[in-house]
Amino acid sequence: MSQAVAKLGEEIIEEARAEAQRRLAKVEEEAKKIIEAAKAEASRLVEEAKAKAVEEVSLIERRRLSEARRAAALRILEEKNKLVAEAFKKAYSQLKNLKFEAYSQSITRLLEASIPSLASEEVQVWLNKRDLERQNRLLKNVKPPEGVKLTVAEKPI
Repeated sequence: MSQAVAKLGEEIIEEARAEAQRRLAKVEEEAKKIIEAAKAEASRLVEEAKAKAVEEVSLIERRRLSEARRAAALRILEEKNKLVAEAFKKAYSQLKNLKFEAYSQSITRLLEASIPSLASEEVQVWLNKRDLERQNRLLKNVKPPEGVKLTVAEKPI
């Protein structure tokens, strides 16, 4: 009986070892699966991070390019505005000079037509304030008849 008890004890120990081996193998298999899953998850996260980084770099490049284009367009617009302003200023000046030339010619014709009818040796011309400031340009083409002196009043009309 003692042999039977010893044999029974050995069988129980053997079954316990076998059970421990099965459990250990199962735990090792589960650990392997967990490690593989963790590696796969880490690899996936690395790939996602790479893709996100590439996307962010691309977004930054697009923003910089867009900002550069906007700055260039703004500079072009500023230059165009300067050119338009210069052209407008030049055209205005030419129109202003054209008006002055026509005005000057009218004054010249008026004086040359009216001075002989005054029959005086000295004729004094009265000008408005603006014309006094530019009297030399305004009267440079006036040719009074011989013997007639043309003077300009110092005060405006």
